[in-house]
Amino acid sequence: MEPETLCEHLKSLQIYARHLTRDPASADDLLQEVALQVLSRPHRDQEVEHPKAYLKTMLRHRYIDQHRKASRQPRSIALEEAEIPDPRQNCILELLETRTAIADLPDSARQILALRVAEGLSYEGMAERLNLPLGTVMSRLNRARSQLRQMTGHEML
Repeated sequence: MEPETLCEHLKSLQIYARHLTRDPASADDLLQEVALQVLSRPHRDQEVEHPKAYLKTMLRHRYIDQHRKASRQPRSIALEEAEIPDPRQNCILELLETRTAIADLPDSARQILALRVAEGLSYEGMAERLNLPLGTVMSRLNRARSQLRQMTGHEML
């Protein structure tokens, strides 16, 4: 195809490229690629029966190829644009959820958890402080942990 033939249909091709891409800059890039492809062909001296249809078909095929290639590429985001979650945020949410759940526990369960977690007492130390048998302390602590686990949905303490 002669360069003059391409120039004759350039305006029509530009409108079609903008219709396909919906972006003027992308349309111009697409049109430039097609023009380079047409003009760099070794058999460009051959006559095309319907040059406008031929050029529009090339343009559409090039657009489809670009679209397919882009859909296969993993989408990348610049590190500055990426929203990287703060790992502390999950921890803070879990702590707030746990604190709320502890407040909803019965007094005896809250008391036994406080002695174990906050004061770090052993089973024997808790039994002495509360004046309870060791087995009672162990079962109350186990029950308090189970209730907390059910309320929050995760293992803790």
